Amino acid sequence: YQRRVRGECSWKEMEGAVDSAENLDDIIDAHKKFVSTVSERLMLDEDHRMVMVKLYSVFSHAINFIAVYDEASDVLKRHEIVKRDRELKIRANTDQGGWGTNAATEEAGRAEDMKFKETLSRLSQNFNTIRGGFATSLEDLLAALSKEQDDTVKFLSLRIDFNEFYRGQLKVK
Repeated sequence: YQRRVRGECSWKEMEGAVDSAENLDDIIDAHKKFVSTVSERLMLDEDHRMVMVKLYSVFSHAINFIAVYDEASDVLKRHEIVKRDRELKIRANTDQGGWGTNAATEEAGRAEDMKFKETLSRLSQNFNTIRGGFATSLEDLLAALSKEQDDTVKFLSLRIDFNEFYRGQLKVK
């Protein structure tokens, strides 16, 4: 959206100004206007600072979610390997005529399961914290966008939440 809708229009304007330039000063002025326009349209100027802070917060929560998701995926894979190894040891012991397990291995298994459950609980809390922070950040971003003076920026909130899915989710909280 930013590059296509807001940036390319500025580039076309600069191309037109450069093509009609009569001297180097006209080209320099066209470039300065282009940089100023792009900075404003891409919300890099002071007028859009609050929107950018809100957008940064939304992205920050998304990055945190990915980190917790990756950790959860690793924990689940490791637990699956531990479970499979435990089952293989039990089978090997029974194939050799033993009981398959003993008090020490059962205790170790229970300790591993308890550690796994505690880790899942912590990860679940992290997901809930991120979800709450993301919802708040998104709500703040949509509110900040709707207060923008620039209509193209204001309508960015419609592009983000075109079917009001997020607003509906935020009201449910």
